[in-house]
Amino acid sequence: EDVETREEATKAQLESSKEQLEATKAQLEALHASQDSASSTLASELSAARDELASANARLAELEDVETREEATKAQLESSKEQLEATKAQLEALHASQDSASSTLASELSAARDELASANARLAELEDVETRE
Repeated sequence: EDVETREEATKAQLESSKEQLEATKAQLEALHASQDSASSTLASELSAARDELASANARLAELEDVETREEATKAQLESSKEQLEATKAQLEALHASQDSASSTLASELSAARDELASANARLAELEDVETRE
């Protein structure tokens, strides 16, 4: 009877151990399923985050390109302004030169007219003398 009792107790322990093993297997399978689901979710989130990062990097590159073009345009504008100022200075110098040349020509024309008038007067005198002779 003692052996039988021990045998039954051992069988009961064995049965309890089998049940615990099955429960542990079930928990392990549930844990694996949960881990698989979490891994899938994380992979999906990682993919979405990478897509967002790629999109943000592309937008950043666009903005940097726009900024670079804007800086180049500003530099061109500044260069154009400087060229315009240089052209204005040249035009002012040309106007001053033309004014000076006009003034010189006017003086020379006045002097030539005076000489012509004097020559005409002398010619008239000479013609008058010739006529009297």
